[in-house]
Amino acid sequence: MSQQSSLTKSAHSVRQVLTAYIHEYTHHALVKVFPRSANMMEQLGELHEGLADYFSARFLESPLHGEGVGRYLGLKTSYIRSLANEDKYSAASPDDAFSRSVVWSGALWSCRGKLGQAVADGIVLQAWLELREHPQSKTILRTFASNLVKHERTVARTSSGGCLADQIAKRELPR
Repeated sequence: MSQQSSLTKSAHSVRQVLTAYIHEYTHHALVKVFPRSANMMEQLGELHEGLADYFSARFLESPLHGEGVGRYLGLKTSYIRSLANEDKYSAASPDDAFSRSVVWSGALWSCRGKLGQAVADGIVLQAWLELREHPQSKTILRTFASNLVKHERTVARTSSGGCLADQIAKRELPR
């Protein structure tokens, strides 16, 4: 094996490990800023997973979560989940937080290119932080979607919908 292919293989292995670490650290950070969310996984599990996928993908600049790990897990793809998708919420299993999380992360990933990474990240974080004041756990996903749209409008200084509003409607996310 050449030194170049050995380095490439090592870099690929590091990336596989980083995906998992960043994903799990994002869960930690989300709970740190919104402690009550740890006790609301039935309502927020899909959003927790979606945000952990989004931020790890954003950091690694790849829409493929767990690239290179999928085959080890017996999946048909080389990755675990892809944020480059057009999935709809209505097609996701209601009992599977991971299938629903891909819809959320896909919507966010789609808009990060249009809004810019820093702007999209700020909107997502602000929408998450505002959930701390939301007392109704049954409507918390709709509130998150509304918060995304509200903050995008503030940043864009417009009263009409933008990328996030379009993605939420197109993907049939709770609103």
